[in-house]
Amino acid sequence: MTRATQFNTMILFCLLALGAFEQTLHAQAVAKEPENITALRRQFESELRKLRLELLQQSLEFQEWKIRRLEGEAQQAALEQQRLMREENSLQQALSELTQQMNTLPPSASGQTSELEAMKTELNDQELPRLRAKRPAIDQRVSELTDALRREEIRQRDLQKQANRLKSEQ
Repeated sequence: MTRATQFNTMILFCLLALGAFEQTLHAQAVAKEPENITALRRQFESELRKLRLELLQQSLEFQEWKIRRLEGEAQQAALEQQRLMREENSLQQALSELTQQMNTLPPSASGQTSELEAMKTELNDQELPRLRAKRPAIDQRVSELTDALRREEIRQRDLQKQANRLKSEQ
């Protein structure tokens, strides 16, 4: 074998070795590619869970705000309802007292009787119907607020369950 042949053989051998080395590197890169994709997918899923959890936390905060607002409105409506009931009861009591006074007056006090009768008529015909007319609207408002509050509390519990489930997956 001549030197030229030996040199050519050596070059051929080096080229084959480089080719094999390149194929090995390529095979390793291809083998690592799924690992990289899997790692990226896991990282993406983790970030997505964190974002979902943050969104759920914000939704929960908003639900708490809505519930506090509804509780305040329901409390005000219930106080108004109680005020109307007290006012109606007070009016009923005043009517009862007027009737008692009229029954205890002597027949000679017809002037007083007519005054008491006029007061009783005004209370019976004007004030009592005015109070009773307000009652259905406030009763309906209390009922609507109670129902809305119940729905928002259910929504809050559902959001809390979702948040707890996401927290447990991390």
